[in-house]
Formats: sequence, structure tokens, C-alpha cells
Amino acid sequence: MAEASELVDQLLLTSLSPEQKQLILRLQSTSQKAVHLRGHSAMLKMIMAKDWSQHPLGHYTHWSPTLIATLNLMLASKSPMLIYWGDDYTVFYNDAAIDMFAGKHPWALGLPGQQVWGEIWDIIYNESQEVIQTGEASWSSDRQLMFIRNGYLEEVYLTWSFTLVYEHDGSFGGIFTPFTETTQRILYERRIAILREVGDKCWSCRSPKEVCETSTRHLSLDPKDVTFSAIYQCHDQMTLVRVACGGIAEDSPFVPLEIDLKTASAHICIDQLREVINGGAELDVQNLSASLGLPGGQFPEPATRVALVPLIMDKRSQPWGLIMYGLNPRRAYDVEYGSFLTMLSRSIASSIGAAHAIEDEKRRLDELAALDRAKTAFFSNISHEFRTPLTLIMGPLQDLVASTSTSKSEPASLRNSLELVLRNSRRLWKLVNKLLDFSRVEAGRVQAQFVSTDLAYVTRNLACMFESAFEKAGLRYTIDTPTLSQNVYIDVAMWEKIVSNLLSNALKFTLKGGVSVKLVENETAVELAISDTGVGIPADELSRVFERFHRVETTQGRSFEGSGIGLAFTQELVKLHKGSISVASELDCGTTFTVKLQKGLSHLPAEQINSQTSVHSESVKETDLYVEEAGLWSASSTPPSSDSLLIESPTHLSEFSVGKRYRILLADDNQDMQQYLCTLLSHLWDVDVVANGIDAYNSATLNPPELLISDVMMPGMDGLTLASRLRSTASTALLPIILLSARAGEEARLEGLQS
Repeated sequence: MAEASELVDQLLLTSLSPEQKQLILRLQSTSQKAVHLRGHSAMLKMIMAKDWSQHPLGHYTHWSPTLIATLNLMLASKSPMLIYWGDDYTVFYNDAAIDMFAGKHPWALGLPGQQVWGEIWDIIYNESQEVIQTGEASWSSDRQLMFIRNGYLEEVYLTWSFTLVYEHDGSFGGIFTPFTETTQRILYERRIAILREVGDKCWSCRSPKEVCETSTRHLSLDPKDVTFSAIYQCHDQMTLVRVACGGIAEDSPFVPLEIDLKTASAHICIDQLREVINGGAELDVQNLSASLGLPGGQFPEPATRVALVPLIMDKRSQPWGLIMYGLNPRRAYDVEYGSFLTMLSRSIASSIGAAHAIEDEKRRLDELAALDRAKTAFFSNISHEFRTPLTLIMGPLQDLVASTSTSKSEPASLRNSLELVLRNSRRLWKLVNKLLDFSRVEAGRVQAQFVSTDLAYVTRNLACMFESAFEKAGLRYTIDTPTLSQNVYIDVAMWEKIVSNLLSNALKFTLKGGVSVKLVENETAVELAISDTGVGIPADELSRVFERFHRVETTQGRSFEGSGIGLAFTQELVKLHKGSISVASELDCGTTFTVKLQKGLSHLPAEQINSQTSVHSESVKETDLYVEEAGLWSASSTPPSSDSLLIESPTHLSEFSVGKRYRILLADDNQDMQQYLCTLLSHLWDVDVVANGIDAYNSATLNPPELLISDVMMPGMDGLTLASRLRSTASTALLPIILLSARAGEEARLEGLQS
């Protein structure tokens, strides 16, 4: 028993598992007993049943105690182990190792190692020789091996240790080899990495074609589990069109550009292709001829098996197409392999679906952009068309107003009428100019000309032009524009529009309190802040105030009039200065618009810098129009006196002058329209004027008139809402109402009647 004891001592020096060490202790405890094969394992029964008479080792009853002890240790273990014994490396293995031997079991038992592992014998022999020479155990982790165990050359991964076993006389006995097959773990990690990488690469693709090209290209970079791939899109369930392929020649007959599913000879796998497209099932085609030369990926032999997997965007739809996968010729197409390809296909299909959504969104945005360009072009063209007749109207009008102002023979009513026409022509001119400028800015056809300017001086002059309008409105107005340490480069004409837009906007929406203009300088920039104590902007509307044509419908102001492009236009002008504009507001407390301009020249295009210096604003015609319109907003809404009527009463109304003078309530936020209608009506009727829908409702319910004439678009409450509320109030339910609107069409008429 000395030999068994020596073996135990020897093995204890090796790096064995706790289970193996327990077996050694068990062997140690029985070292005083006779050594023979023990246990009830299946492999023990095979060893004892095998005919060893012709074997170099002889019958097992004559085996050396060292071999018997080592076999008992191995056979009792639940971990896979094998032993190479003697000079010919006779193979022994336990029950746990049967799965690894697979098709070689039980044939391999007792055979020389070279005969069992001929495909990898050089690896085994070389490593064992190193162990014999050094006397030190070896360790191989996740070693890739290619050997036949299931009828084909198979890709297998093993982790093992070779430990030298000596006979009692110190001679070489054999190699003790505990091992673990790690094939499934390696394949799992490898496939998960492919899924992750393909998903990451494809998710950023912007079109289905890019997804297909990216996925097939990436799969071809490491062709272990997918030796080649080809993605086809199905058209009308009748034709497959190749979108991309990878790992295979593009002119390969196996992956043609098109496959006609109606033609039996269109492809060698035509029946399976039809079934995948029509039924949505996954299929694999086996036993393909090696003569097809299908790529085997990293392996020299060709692929003879292909998986066909449909690409389905959602469970309710027909397949978008399919993917052909060349399968690893050294791995079986098992459940895990199929699940991997299913997940890979779903990932690619998901990316294709996302790319389709991106394309649809891009197409929608392109259509909107085209519509936007058409709308911009329309505004530009129509603005030009308006300017010509307006020029021909305003020129003679200005001459007539000038002549009537100096002539004492012309009646005042004529002069007032001409001034009314001229004033509204200017308003139309201002709107047309704004539309034209805005369309040109958006189309990129405007370039600023930056001049070194005394910004404080220019801003102060512009702000002072609005003083009378704020004073007339009863608002506090403060201007704080201290002299700056240096000039700022601006386009003076654009700066006038920026300041004028913001000031007229502040006046329009500030009904009480005041407005302040403040210029603040820091080391790198200058900021213009225009603050008011007006109605404020709802929090959910703040992000949209600079959107063109967007209006905050619920905000009450001095007038409901406006194009909805003022702030958008202002922002574009600020951007041309490479500056920024921001807004801070609190409902019912006020609003502050802040324009920030950088000092110096480095941020401005060199070709747009003018070397001249400007210290004052020369062109104030545009600002005059803003001031004139602001003056109309700030004017009172009382009816005109009899000596300030704009035009003479039409003579055909004189027949209605007999009898009682009835009372008319007029609701309109436009002062010129108020005065014009008062002029027409006040000769025969008493006219009360209000400037918004809320005041109109209160006046009508407190003292019902005989007739209400109301504009449709007014601040506070529009004309349609006013009419609806008056109809639902008992005292005014039968009140005659006339609604005035610039909107034309049957829809506007029906909307008025329904109210």
C-alpha cells in the first residue's frame, strides 16, 4: 500500500477541487486495505466488462496499485475527468466525461490517446511532454479544439489541467486530467457580443438600406457563427430584391440581385424561400452541395447549411423580407444556435423599422420644409406685388394731405379722411415690409452690414421716440442707457427693428404699471433688457413665443391685431448679429426680453464688417411707423366729438333722421375703425364705444343697446364668444348683433351664425 500512499501525497500537491481532495482523504483512510476497483459507476462496469486480455495493460486485476487508486479517485468524482496511462496514453474517463466524448463513447475506453484524439493529438502530446519534463502541472483555459465526436469536425472549447502521476518506483505512470467543457459559455458570450455590437451599429442608421449594409458588413468581420449573410426585401410577396450581403461574393449565384418567387428555377432554395415569406416561419436548408462554394467563414470547408429567417416589423404584418445566414460548418444547428439567429434577426428588423420611421419623419419634414419654402416664396412675391400699388397709393396721398394742410378752402373732413387713408396705408406698408424682410431673412438672402456704433446713443434715441405713446397710455417709462466703454458692431437698421419690435410689443401688452429700457455692459457682452409690468406669458407658452405665426390667444392686450411674426423676426435679426434673445415672464406680473450682443469682431463674418463708424441712427422711417401704430393703441376708446368727424355723413342716410335716436354699442380694438364707424353712425344714432369683448359684454348686460356692432377679433374676449354669451344671457338674448370680420368665406359666415 505504499504506492497508494505515495500517490495520495503526490496528488495533494496539485491544484485539485475540494471534491477531489475529499476523494483523496477517503483514499487515504482506506490505505491500509487491499487496493482494487471500487464503486458503482457506469464506467467502472464498462472497465470491468471490457476484454483486456489482448491489451498491453493486461487484465485489470493485474494493474498496478497506483493505476487502481487513480482510477478509483476519478470514477468516484462527479466532475469530468480522464486519465492517460502508460507510454501509449491509454484513455480512461468517468461518467461525468461521457458527454464530452459523445460519439467516441464507449469506443474510446482503453484505446491509445493518439487513436482517440488524432485531430488534436499534437496539442495533447506536446503539453503532456512539457509536464513530464518539468514535473509541474499545466493549465489550459477555454482552449479551442477541433475534433470529431459526432460524425463531423466540431468546434469545442475545453479548460483542463495535466498532472503527472508516478508509479511506486518513481517512473512515469500517466497523466491525470480533470477538465470542464466551456463550449456553451464561449458560444453564448460570443453570440451576445454579436447581438450587442450589431444592435449598437444599426441603431444609429438612418435608412433601411444602411441598416442592412451595416449589419451584413459587421457580421462578415468575425464570421464564426454567421459565415455569410444576405438580406432581401420582399416586394408584393412575389419578388425578393437583395438589399445587402456580406462574407460572400456579390456575384455569387446563391445570392442573386433578385429572386422571382413565381419561378421554380429562380433559386436552389425556392420552396423554402416561398415558405418563409408566405408563412413567416424560420427554416434551415441542409445538405447543400459543397460545389456551391458557400463560404465557411473562418473555417476552410464550405458551409453546407443555411438558415432562412423572416424579417418581421410587428406580429401583425407580413415579412418585410428575410435574411440568409451561412451556418458554422463545425457547429450543430441546435436550439441555442437557432435562438441566437432569431434574436439577431429581430434586432435587425427592429432597426429597419426604426429607420423606416426616421425616413418617414424625414420625408414629412422635407415636405414641411418644401411647403415652408413655398410659403416663404409666396410671402416674398406677394409682398413685392403689394409694394408697387402701395407706393402708387401713398405717393399721391402724401401730396394730397400736404396740399389740404396748407389750403384753407378744403374742408377739415376731407383732410381727416385723407389722413385716415394715409395712416392705414402706412400700416399696410409696414406689414408688407415686415413680411418681405422676414421671408428674405429666412431664405438667407439678407446679410447684415456691421458698423462700429455708439449703441447707448442709438438705443436711447430709438427709445425716446416711444415716450409720447407711453405717456398717452398712462404708463411709467424709464430709459437707462449709460455710455458704454466701447462701440459695438451692429447693423443699425436691423437694431432699429429689434428695439422697435420689443418696445411696441411691451406697450401692446402692458395695460398698467410701466416699461423700462436698460442697457447693461460686462467684460464680453452688452445686454439690452426691455421689461414691462404687463399681462405676462403663460408658462406653457414661453417656449413658443419666438415661433413664427404663433400667437398667445389667451393674452389680453391693447389690440388683437398682429401678424404673429414680430418676435420671430426679431429673433432672426438677433441671430444675424451672432447674438441671443431670451424671455422671462410671469403671468399677470410682467415680461422681460433680453438681447445679448458680443463685443469685438471675432464672432462676426469678416466680409460683413464695415470700416465706417456710426454714432447715430439716420433711418427712422421704419421706427416712425412703429411709433405711429403704438400711438393708436394707446389712444382712448371714447367716441369722437362732433367737430372731429372724419368724413361727412352720407346723404342717403338723412331719410332716417326723424324719430327717436337709438343707441348702438360699438366694440372694436382698432381706433381708426372706431372713428370711421362713429362718423358713419353718430349722425343718426347714439354710439357707445368699447375696445374689447369684456367691456362690451359688461356694457351690454348693464345697459342693453338697441344694436351691437362687434369686431370678431378682439383682446380679452373675441366677437364670437361675446355673441354666444349675450345669447345665453336673458336680458340680451334677443339683442340684434352685427359681427365685423376681415375673414372671408362661407366658413366665417357659418361660424358667426352659429355663435
